[in-house]
Amino acid sequence: MVDIVFDGSITLSQTAGVIGTTTNNNADAGSVGQYIESVVLDSAPISLTSAIVASVTSISLTAGDWDLTGSVRITLSSTTESSDRRGGMNTVVGLPNSIYTWIDSSSITGIKGIVQAVPPRRVSISVTTTYHLLAYSVFTVSGASAAGYISARRVR
Repeated sequence: MVDIVFDGSITLSQTAGVIGTTTNNNADAGSVGQYIESVVLDSAPISLTSAIVASVTSISLTAGDWDLTGSVRITLSSTTESSDRRGGMNTVVGLPNSIYTWIDSSSITGIKGIVQAVPPRRVSISVTTTYHLLAYSVFTVSGASAAGYISARRVR
């Protein structure tokens, strides 16, 4: 492999340019198209504590521009009563200032598997940063758990 160093800007044409990968493999780390994900399966969920934000899983992203996506599934035990369920992504584990999607605030009992996609989010970071997939539920009587995924693709 030969490294080429440029002293000025490079203007790409509309019909030719940077190739991330041209087959069904993965783009190299640091390249356009690099993909990172972390998955927590329904068969191995994390336990939730009522009214406490939990990190379901996380990914570490290096400097660059990334598109984040995710989905969270909150599962209630058969007798659990829940009044609020949320999912989101953020660099900190906490409700304030988190990017959240509202799953449902109606009162429900014992519904299995409430799934919600977390809205896509673009992040531009200058240093390696950890992003968490977050789950939150207010519940009584029994218990709740969460599973899901968070993924990121380098866009430039």
